[in-house]
Amino acid sequence: MILIEIGLLFALLGGVFFKLFPPKNINSIYGWRSRLSMRNKDTWAEAQKYGSNAFIVGGIILALIGVIIQFTLPKLVESIKIILVILGTSAIILAGEVHLRKIFNKDGSKKL
Repeated sequence: MILIEIGLLFALLGGVFFKLFPPKNINSIYGWRSRLSMRNKDTWAEAQKYGSNAFIVGGIILALIGVIIQFTLPKLVESIKIILVILGTSAIILAGEVHLRKIFNKDGSKKL
């Protein structure tokens, strides 16, 4: 069940909440925070937009994997499920950072 709950939390809190209430200003408390995302307003806005979508998609995928595992491998060890959550979270973060690096240079200026 852990994958289902965490997947839904990612989708609802990390995705829908940030989509409805995106952080307007760069801050160190709320939003997609990374070295590149906090460079300037453009990188910040793009990170929040992409991040909310990534968390919705990633959360739904984690929840679906959880449902599949629940019905096909119900005795799967909890530690393996936790590893899947860590891998899913890492994939979301990696996808977001790769997305930002495709659009922006390291200094935060847009690539031409």
